[in-house]
Formats: sequence, C-alpha cells, structure tokens
Amino acid sequence: MRWLLQIALGLALVLWACEAPATDFKMTDGSVVTGELVAPNDDGTVIRRTLGGLTSRLPWDRFAQETLVEMAKDEKLKEWVQAFIEVPDSAEAERVELVVKDPPGKVARPAKRPGLFSALFSTQVGMFIVLVVMLGNLFVAYEVSIFRNYPAAAVMGTSVILPILGPILFLCMPNRVREDVVLESQYEAPQEVQNTGAQELAAAGLGGSGLSLSAGKHAAPTGTSHQPAVYKRGDVEFNRQFFERTFPLFFRVSRTDSDKDLVLVIKSSKGEVIGTRITRISSGEMGLAALKGHEVQVRFGEISEVQLRPRPA
Repeated sequence: MRWLLQIALGLALVLWACEAPATDFKMTDGSVVTGELVAPNDDGTVIRRTLGGLTSRLPWDRFAQETLVEMAKDEKLKEWVQAFIEVPDSAEAERVELVVKDPPGKVARPAKRPGLFSALFSTQVGMFIVLVVMLGNLFVAYEVSIFRNYPAAAVMGTSVILPILGPILFLCMPNRVREDVVLESQYEAPQEVQNTGAQELAAAGLGGSGLSLSAGKHAAPTGTSHQPAVYKRGDVEFNRQFFERTFPLFFRVSRTDSDKDLVLVIKSSKGEVIGTRITRISSGEMGLAALKGHEVQVRFGEISEVQLRPRPA
C-alpha cells in the first residue's frame, strides 16, 4: 500500500507541475527568461527555468518595467517591486507651454541691423554729415580744377560720381594746356623791374658792350642788346630774379618792332619750349606763352638751358 501512495503522490505532483503556467520575465537588457519565481525576498528572486535549472538570484532592478508592473498585481510581490516601478510625473505631463508676449506699446526690434549707408541716410545727424562731406568734396574739386587748369564742371561732376577719389584723380594728372585761348599776362613785371637791367648796365658803363657768359655770374646780362645768347645751368642760377632782370621785354604785352621777333627757347627735362612771352611767374615756376598761343608751365628746377634767339622762319 505504501508504494501505491508514493506513485499517486508523484502523479499528483507531475500533474500540478504540468498545469502551472510558465511566465515570461523580460529583463532590462532585452533578454527573456521563461519560468516561475522561487523564493522571492528583498534582494530579488530566483527563477526556475521551464527547460530546467535555476538562475542566480536576480535583483528587482534587472526586470523590465512592464514585468515589474505585472508582478505588482500579486499582493505577495507588490511590497518588493513597488519601489522599482517608475511612476510618470503627472505635473510634467500636464504642464502647459507658456507663450511670452510683448507688452502693448513696446517697439519691436528691427529684424536686421542697418548698414552704414542706411544709418547715415535714416537720421538727421547722418544726413548732415553726408551734406558737409559733399560740400567739402565739391570745394576741393573746384580748387583742383583751378590748380590743374581743368574745366570746373568736369572736375566737380567727376567728384560727385566719385567722392574724394575724383579730386585726387585730377590732382595726380598733369596741368592741362589750353591751345584755343590766347592768354593775357596775369602778372605783369613792374615798370621799375623792366628797366632795372638797362639802368644798372648804363650806370656801370657796360651798355651795349658784349659781355661774356661768365660775367653773368656777377651781373646778369640784359636782353636790351637783342643779341642771341645762351645761358646754361651752372653758369647762372635760374630763378625769378634772373628772368625779371635778364628778359624784361618778355613780360610786356606789346613789344616794339625791333624786338618782337625775339623768342625764348627753354630746354628742360620735359623737352624744348619756344615762347614769345612770360605770362606769369612765381618763386618756383613760370608760365610761358608758346608760339602756338597756349601756355606752358615751366619749373625753374627742371630748366637746363635758356636761349635768346630770333623767331624761327
């Protein structure tokens, strides 16, 4: 009878084991263990695998959240797994996004920072600065046109299109020679200067005598003799006093028949110029009316030789 009872008890255990459902336990690393829990406590639980064998004790934080939620439904397991279940923050879930609006009457900021030109023309101070610069630019252009003998309209018009650069451009250009205008003397030699050479020679008793060129270092010969002469740099010093004392007749607007055919030949680093009259003179340069009627500007520092000779045929 005893062995019959043992067989019946074994069959009952086998039937109970077959009827016990196997549960899938998901882990946080993505793996799944199928079996049943054995000896759960505060440190975790052991799982008896369906295929046989026991796992090591697994802590509760190794189980996935959905598995912990299913375990919490069991009153025996709830007290152990409740602390490891993540509860969503209801306050954050119900938080409403706040939209900050500008107070009424506040001026909106510009979408883009204005550039230099837009800033100048958008304010009264900027407009005033632009006006002052333009007027100064036109004034400088007018002065440059006088200095370089260019039409004022051309220089000022260019300066309007190219502010600041226009006057600089014309200032770097050579003086303009006007061939269509017969110039009149702007600065006449004073009467006492015109006669100084003849008076000094007459007082010295040298009037009409043929002085050698070497004597020009001490007393500049005059053009009253109307004789061809050559003056070279090194023998004489070319300056305003030399031309006023040596060639007073070339400062006159009208000349006599005896000296109207005389011309001055100026040789310089820029070439040779044949002039009939000195139209203007300063401490550093002079204007010479050429045979064709236009004025040529000659600097004293560039002159290498001066000749007095008859007008070429």
